[in-house]
Amino acid sequence: MKITIQEYGRIDKRQIGERAVHRLRKLDALYERRDGMAVFDWRYDRYIRARSVVGVIELPGLTIEVLPKTDKGPSSSNSAEWQNLARQNLLYMLAFTRDLPVKDRDVAHLATQRMTILEILAYTFAKRLVEIQRTGLAGGYVRREENCFFVKGKILTARNLLHNPAREDRIFVSFSEFSPDNKLNQLLKYACRILLRATYTSATLQMLREAVQRFADISDVRFTKDNSPEISLDRTQAQYQVLINFARMIIHGLSSSPSADRNETFSILFPMEQLFEEFIARFILKNSHQIGLSHAAIFVQSRGHQRSLVTKNGKAQFRLKPDLFIDAHAGPDRQIPRTILDTKWKILDGSAPKQGVSQADMYQLYAYSQRFDCPVNILLYPAANGVKSESYAVESRFGVSPKRINVETINLNRSLIHSTEQVIQDLRKILLTAQAE
Repeated sequence: MKITIQEYGRIDKRQIGERAVHRLRKLDALYERRDGMAVFDWRYDRYIRARSVVGVIELPGLTIEVLPKTDKGPSSSNSAEWQNLARQNLLYMLAFTRDLPVKDRDVAHLATQRMTILEILAYTFAKRLVEIQRTGLAGGYVRREENCFFVKGKILTARNLLHNPAREDRIFVSFSEFSPDNKLNQLLKYACRILLRATYTSATLQMLREAVQRFADISDVRFTKDNSPEISLDRTQAQYQVLINFARMIIHGLSSSPSADRNETFSILFPMEQLFEEFIARFILKNSHQIGLSHAAIFVQSRGHQRSLVTKNGKAQFRLKPDLFIDAHAGPDRQIPRTILDTKWKILDGSAPKQGVSQADMYQLYAYSQRFDCPVNILLYPAANGVKSESYAVESRFGVSPKRINVETINLNRSLIHSTEQVIQDLRKILLTAQAE
């Protein structure tokens, strides 16, 4: 059974059965312990409600896919049109922020194939891996310890005395050997074995089996989130980085030790608040010149320009971390002033008081405006029908100051991959309009 819902969507407990509900509770408890993040809201008797976390959960006989909730979309969350758009944009944002093996030209096509996000990522991972394997496996230096008949590398004196007290023809040594049986290939092989149990698409399964077969001489090593190996790549192996990123993500999503069947729970999940924040930051950095900014004057989470809300005994307390801090006159055309931009993954309501902007968000931007001495401070939300831009003057005890807090939105209810130029122009307009207020 496959269920696709949007953020905050509901899953009927009777539809999935008591066993699946029990497995979901165990998964939720694991995520809350490990990441401090609950995936579902369990307050209801008849249904489970998703939170603001997107991705895929694989249970025995059940796949649950949670897609981003933007504006109401073309129709209901069950429509193929809405699902394809939401899936395509999520893939685009993931490729942008996680450096995954998804190429822009593949995103639009794969999102319409009625495959879940996990199946699409598994397909692109397997395809890229097999293509690289066909040119040969990556070699690397592997440290080995052996009881040899001759000296090579470094003599291990203590081990030699232990193993060869009366043998002058043997010596225990440590040496490095160039071999394909290294951590890189071991990690990728392990990721393939996990995906063989977590995906059902025939083309993906075929490529994964081919990849495992090509790894026949590579040792089977089980990795966890805590013992994932550090891998150094040389310039000839840079193409492996996206595969390593995805392999680590797969291992992180494994909730139990792998078995020979599909009895384990597997998930690949992303908090939308964090994903939206990272996407906007990376998008602006990548397209800074077209937006009218100098790359060197954009500071993610104010790196290098740290401020705190207060001090105690001369020590900073309550660090302030706006999503983006743009230094004064940063652009090549010097039209954009010192600016704070903070993203909020929340669908506003044009009919609600203050359009649903929370006091906490405004207080946060007020603190940023004061401590960073920024004349322009922007709250950026996903666009929604009926929601308009708003601008608020920041008052001080001396009257109205030149500082402002602006509420702006960016349209995500469109194909981002086909609207890159428009998104660039929208962000430029938001920054320039804020300066002109």
